[in-house]
Amino acid sequence: TLFPYTTLFRSLDVSNITTTSRDTIMINIEKLAKGCPKLTRFRTTNTMLGLNETPIREQIASPAFPHLEELTIGVDQRGYYDGMDDNQIERILKRSAKLRVLDIRNCKGISDSTLVRLPCWDMEYLHVAGSSICTSSRDGLELLIKKWCRTLQELDIATTTDTRTVDWAIMAMVENEEYLKLRKLNLNGTGVSLKALTKLLLCCGTLESLNLTSCRALPRGMKRMYHNREDVEGLSKDIADGKFDPKDAGDRKSTRLNS
Repeated sequence: TLFPYTTLFRSLDVSNITTTSRDTIMINIEKLAKGCPKLTRFRTTNTMLGLNETPIREQIASPAFPHLEELTIGVDQRGYYDGMDDNQIERILKRSAKLRVLDIRNCKGISDSTLVRLPCWDMEYLHVAGSSICTSSRDGLELLIKKWCRTLQELDIATTTDTRTVDWAIMAMVENEEYLKLRKLNLNGTGVSLKALTKLLLCCGTLESLNLTSCRALPRGMKRMYHNREDVEGLSKDIADGKFDPKDAGDRKSTRLNS
């Protein structure tokens, strides 16, 4: 039985819980939804948390979390736990139209098609680095960016190594430049091309944090962290002034950038 005052709870943080046996901690999310109808923030980062199997009828009848604004369920990269999957995400977020923050870093069982179907349209902080979203298909990440690029303020797609996957996502933002509000972009360890990056810098004047460390397809001297708007503006100027030799960039090019 849930604690009688849980109906007042608006934030639940069970992050960084460890067990000696490394067993997954199972919870009944449908009962939690009934007990915490006002929940706006749910954090399980780095906790091996899973959902109990419940009858389909119970899942359908669940009110879920209509007030939820933040779900952070990212896991570490040690491989002990692959994170939640499509079914679990759907059970949590099926009625979360107000969701603004989603962190699924390193979760290996979540597909882009599931996220595209979510009822939320005003995502502001999206962290999918190391997740299956970045590797399952080349256009999956692009579809998500197209859905949420008008409201995104922070995007983390680090370690997405396929150049086309990254470039198509970047171009989805470029194509909506009049709406861009992006402030922070993490491209650490990605295959982003110089051409795609240059186009983004030309159309997005709100960037104040840009991580280009270990981006293999970029010229030497560019692969570093840009900590503020002045740094980002300096990078744009250096590119325009020809400071970086394009021949020094990686040889993987996106066929979608010729227009």
